[in-house]
Amino acid sequence: MEIIVKNLPYFILKFIRNVHVQKKSILVFVSIFIYLYTILVGNINSKEVGLSIQVPISASNELLKNSISSSVADEALYLHTAFDLADGRPIDDLSKFALRQWAPGMSFTLASFLIVFPSISLGVLWLFLLLSIWALVFTLAIGYGKTILAKSLIFTLFTLLLQTDIFQNWIFSSGFYYSEGISIEFLSLFVIYLNRNRKFNIRSIVFSSLTLFFALLFKGAVEYVVYLLIILSLLSLIILRIKKNSINPVNNKLNVESNIANTKNINLILISSLVCFMLTIPWRIVSDTYLYPSENFFGWTNNSSIYWGHRWMHPDWLKERKIEWFIKGGGNSACLVDVDLCNKIYKLEVIETGGDYSGTGFFSQSEFRRMAMQTYLTHPIKTATNRLEPLIQHWFIPNDRINFNNIFSTILVMSAILMAIAMSMKLKLYGGKIVVFISILGGTLGPLLLQSIENRYLYLIKITIVLYMLNFIGNIGSKRGVAND
Repeated sequence: MEIIVKNLPYFILKFIRNVHVQKKSILVFVSIFIYLYTILVGNINSKEVGLSIQVPISASNELLKNSISSSVADEALYLHTAFDLADGRPIDDLSKFALRQWAPGMSFTLASFLIVFPSISLGVLWLFLLLSIWALVFTLAIGYGKTILAKSLIFTLFTLLLQTDIFQNWIFSSGFYYSEGISIEFLSLFVIYLNRNRKFNIRSIVFSSLTLFFALLFKGAVEYVVYLLIILSLLSLIILRIKKNSINPVNNKLNVESNIANTKNINLILISSLVCFMLTIPWRIVSDTYLYPSENFFGWTNNSSIYWGHRWMHPDWLKERKIEWFIKGGGNSACLVDVDLCNKIYKLEVIETGGDYSGTGFFSQSEFRRMAMQTYLTHPIKTATNRLEPLIQHWFIPNDRINFNNIFSTILVMSAILMAIAMSMKLKLYGGKIVVFISILGGTLGPLLLQSIENRYLYLIKITIVLYMLNFIGNIGSKRGVAND
């Protein structure tokens, strides 16, 4: 009791300071929320969103439901499944397809909005959620700044980011009901927290695990990022274990302090990734039981599987169905590499058999895979060229015209190269950060080596580069070296 009384002034001052900081943070959050709404939305009654549906954000749920009736685009299926789940009846085949094809986060979140707030526009509720999380991301990002100059530069950087196609033409426009926006938000929180956090405790594990899990819950492709985080974390811990008693050549002392700091950070990444994976197990069991009752499927989504028949889709077949974007993204990669074989397969699969490259026609999926792998291995240079071309096109010229987006994308590449050099020279300081960056880069680009490339698949990498720039901008004007707390 005496100790408590003696330290009472300290506890009071600490409480007042925390309340002051929280009030300040809340004020910043609200200000950024309003700023984002003004820049990205303007008027919910006139701002139309959706790629295939094009309805105002404030559209009634009935109008939204009617607008998706004739569409089978991703957003329409998310919404169809949400309405199906909210109605409380057994879901139809279209909803089962959507839940097999994609992670369940979008459909279940939208369905919960419809159940809890049936009289409020679904678009308005979804907008509020998106803006709230982005406001939190930007608030935490500004917190990197240790000086007024650094905070101003960070705010300017994010203002420029808001003017890119990522926000203007996708997340708050055509891709409003797609999963990229909210998945990137949670991964951004994951990256920011791990970049700034130096503690390894229950709270840090819970926060980083949940942000990573929510990113995966909305976007199935994040599964590859999680797997790479686990693998690279394990490899890094083995290397740190080997170098535990190494001598620093500069001062001839043991690298104890830096190894402990790196080990804590990488341990956090490893445990968070493993917890994230374990959180996916209930849905894997549910989907195996109800969506794949006779297939023994334990995957997260069916979309993560590679459809090898798609690699052989003939350009004429795709053009007839108005799927030119698939050609532009290089999705029919094997066909583009070996045109003669592609023509032969088209004749046998489509013209003579009436197949659709699904593996149930003249060729099975295993045969498509064998021919594709043989083609890639036989023509490695042409394969690499055909994959690089759409990647460069979608990165630097995402909307087929020269404008601010091209300049910003070029700056990001230059920044990424400089940061890679800087971090590689200070592995002791950036060990955990490098693991996260490589995992996001590899987990995003890896699947695109064979699949069709779209602008939206590269947005996560672009925003991750911006978030890593905060490590170097945060201390401009101060005497400290790196923006960490």
